Amino acid sequence: MKSENIKTKNLRILVLGDIADSGEKPEFLKAKEILDELNNYGIPYVPVFGNHDVWPKTDLGDRAESPLGVNYFEEVFFDENATNTKLLKEKLNLTKEDFQYKNYLFKFGGINFIVLDFVTRKDVGKATLHEQTMDWLKEKLNESQGKEPIILFSHHPLTEERSRKFQEIEIIPFPGTNFSKEDIQCLSKIFEDYESLSEGKQILGAFGGHVHGYYPQEIFVFKIPELNWFFDANWEYPSLSTTPVLTTEALMVGSNREDEYLREVNKGIIRIVKILDNQTINFDEIEGKYDPDSGTGEEFIALNPYISRGYTAPLPNTSSCFFFKAHAFTKRDISFLWDFGDNTTSSHAWVPLKCYENPGTYNVKLILKDNKTGKEEFITRIINAKKEGFVSKTLKLADSTLKKVKIISREFSEDLKEIIKRVGNIALDFQDQILFQVETIHSEKVFVPVANIIVHFEKAKGDIDLSNLKIDSNPHRGKALFYSSKWPEEIEKEKILFVPK
Repeated sequence: MKSENIKTKNLRILVLGDIADSGEKPEFLKAKEILDELNNYGIPYVPVFGNHDVWPKTDLGDRAESPLGVNYFEEVFFDENATNTKLLKEKLNLTKEDFQYKNYLFKFGGINFIVLDFVTRKDVGKATLHEQTMDWLKEKLNESQGKEPIILFSHHPLTEERSRKFQEIEIIPFPGTNFSKEDIQCLSKIFEDYESLSEGKQILGAFGGHVHGYYPQEIFVFKIPELNWFFDANWEYPSLSTTPVLTTEALMVGSNREDEYLREVNKGIIRIVKILDNQTINFDEIEGKYDPDSGTGEEFIALNPYISRGYTAPLPNTSSCFFFKAHAFTKRDISFLWDFGDNTTSSHAWVPLKCYENPGTYNVKLILKDNKTGKEEFITRIINAKKEGFVSKTLKLADSTLKKVKIISREFSEDLKEIIKRVGNIALDFQDQILFQVETIHSEKVFVPVANIIVHFEKAKGDIDLSNLKIDSNPHRGKALFYSSKWPEEIEKEKILFVPK
């Protein structure tokens, strides 16, 4: 969609959260730089606060001591002298009454638009009914007295966990990422009370982000290549009272599906909501076409580089040794280039051992190159090389269990046992999703998934003891066993068990 063809008079843009990836200020600044181009055409945009915008994380293991993204978001997007801030006031009369919680209201075309902040300030993705947000919402609804129609926006869609079926399984949004049943009942009651104050439909829709498309055959790390499913995030969920609840596909996903090389494919990253009158809206139109060969859609194709890193015991005459893995959230054909900040480079996706001779801070840069178009993207991470004692932080299992199990790290998409073989002892300083697979009783060596858990390596003070873990699976008998009499505190309480059919 060329910007000069946009009819700007009645156009308003809302960006539904996760504007940053890891809540770092430079990420917000870059996003603002891109979004500010809308202001050149007199178009204001409303930024919505997302769970990825809360906790700044650097070095893939070190995170801020407090949710500083709350402050960065305010400084970057609501600077009093910024053009977009002025447009929000002039064209939308947007009111924002609280620094800590990103709740705002603006009026346009006889409709109240309410943006709600239900993003937790803890380092998890789960939605939270903040008391401040709920009080503010009730206050605004009370002011309208059921006489003014409303459209709602929030990063987390206003729907219960597992409210969408996939292959007859209620799974989306995933547990631990959205609202509980009790939360939804509470919100539904508020909306029903408001609707009952006046005749006609008053809450016209609730639009959310957070949920994005993915290939379900890849979600638990292991891949099933013969399946070609794609879960599309453009979806309407069960209504909240009488209010439609919808999500729209994320930009980074839309540009990177397997069909990205097809010309003029509609990836649906923009939902166009047309206000027909003060009780009727149309939200069925979605847009976002890519044409990588024509030169008109090239800027929308993202490679999305990401760095995984851990560290291992230093070699003699070195301060610190690390291992790195490059990731790209794309299906495109790409090449890699590392710059480790000490005049050394590598062109391999997996760097099993990189040792720094001298302690200090190093800026590691990963460059991805699209081999078809030549386009490059890069990401940098600050690495602290220290002369300190090495503390292993891997999973400790009984020898009998280790012989028959694969321990797949989502962070690295690799078996942790294989990583140890390559680099020696390892330490991981981040939250990771771990998939357990066991060898089946066949003549051929076949591994099947048994369970999936979340491990907080960043909380560990040494190896995490799972020596009491009992794990087994038999697909022929529909058997799956994954049990420990005592789980370490670094393991999340909720666990996913795969029962073979």
